[in-house]
Amino acid sequence: MGRTGNQSRPVFLVTDQGSPPVAPPTSGGGCLSIIRIEDGSLHDLATAFLNITETFFLPSGTVILLSSLSHLAKVGVAEYANQLVDNINLIKMALKRDSYVAHGPMIMSLGTAEASLIRSICDLYMWQIAMEAENTEGDFLPETSKEVINMVMASGLHQIQPTYSYRLALPKSMVSMHKRIWSSSGKVDLPSMTGPVSAEMEASLLNCLAREVNSKYGVGLDTNLSVSKDPKLAGQDPKVLILVGGRHATGIYEAATENSKISVILVSMESYSKESVAEATASLTSEIALLSNIQKSNMQIVF
Repeated sequence: MGRTGNQSRPVFLVTDQGSPPVAPPTSGGGCLSIIRIEDGSLHDLATAFLNITETFFLPSGTVILLSSLSHLAKVGVAEYANQLVDNINLIKMALKRDSYVAHGPMIMSLGTAEASLIRSICDLYMWQIAMEAENTEGDFLPETSKEVINMVMASGLHQIQPTYSYRLALPKSMVSMHKRIWSSSGKVDLPSMTGPVSAEMEASLLNCLAREVNSKYGVGLDTNLSVSKDPKLAGQDPKVLILVGGRHATGIYEAATENSKISVILVSMESYSKESVAEATASLTSEIALLSNIQKSNMQIVF
């Protein structure tokens, strides 16, 4: 959660498992801090972020990007938009200082066969592009929104779903629960399925995000973020891997120890509550102290 390079203020991407777990900088710029919860609702993500950062000083102008593809799939566009505005306001009020809270990008890393979800993603981001164009109150990332839609189209398979027009009652802005009628024109044919997203496509989206956040908020994020899936990390073969996470980290730990030639240590917590994060922090500190003779280049910590 640290800052690097010329980064002036932290930027958090708070999202579900669709996003890459890490996107390290490679050209001296600032780091994008990623917090993920598997199948997390927007409220799960917002409250987890507040719990995790409660003991940290977040300076005025901190940027928080909130999104959950899995939650959109469960509740649909209208309810998702309502909860998005509600939880954006929750974060802003809890921080009690000026901050920028916007909707973050969604990545269908494994693709989807749900045609309705593909339509929902495009409608959701087209709604945000339209609000930005009308100078609606709130924080918006229109270029990133366009890139999300481009990714959906680029990863689409050959089947085309017939589209149709409909209307949705969506929030008038990102700070108000008052509604307005928004029309989805349905003029563009959308794929009914999408394939897995490549590392290059993920990098293109996150670096588009970095450029836009830098331009709007002047935070100094690195614009050459890496999302390489190469198991060799930063050109090194780590000798010690420390896994830090919730109950799902146990499954990763079992898989890693079964086939790995390196030492794997698990620091697990039941939930991302204030108490469990504090316990995991103490355990992690203890584990690292025991490994003080290991060079940092031979140690990899994965959250």
